[in-house]
Amino acid sequence: RLELGPNCVLDFQGGYIASPNKNGVIVGSNTHIASSKYQIFHDITLSGSFINYTFPVEWFGKIGPSQHGIDDSIAINTSLQCTKNVLPRVPIELGSGSYNIRNSIVLTELNQSIICNGCINLLNRYIPAIVMKQSKQIVDLNEIKCLDNFLWTNFKDEEEGEEEGEEKVNTTGILMSGNVHNSIVNVNK
Repeated sequence: RLELGPNCVLDFQGGYIASPNKNGVIVGSNTHIASSKYQIFHDITLSGSFINYTFPVEWFGKIGPSQHGIDDSIAINTSLQCTKNVLPRVPIELGSGSYNIRNSIVLTELNQSIICNGCINLLNRYIPAIVMKQSKQIVDLNEIKCLDNFLWTNFKDEEEGEEEGEEKVNTTGILMSGNVHNSIVNVNK
């Protein structure tokens, strides 16, 4: 456990912080993290208060080039879990690239947010791209694509009829489960 003094800057000029027993915690107190977009935390959870506008997903896991079919949902979900104890909440940011996901991105905490300036490529059409489980969550996405040559439709009702010659998609873009209210979803494409 590493507790930082008030108003400190945690400045990465290369290197990372790792926890050998996979349960390390960094407690901030109006702390600012300065780093370029590479993995700086290995098995570390953030807690306390941070003054960053966003946390890049790359800080919490490796993001692969989209053409190689790497599953970026692991790093995205890790970043959401590693920052769930930060108050006030800091959004997880996915940059302008493409992010391949085989598993749903799951927002579990009240006021949790994700911002994607790029494209989420859904590699498994049988899952929702994003699952929102609490209230007051914000999802701001540039684009979601289903990459297995099936038609992508946002928020399609599975009971709707099909156009002639059109194969039905068995997926949901964003699933709001339980008693989710006062949440914002913005999908540009």
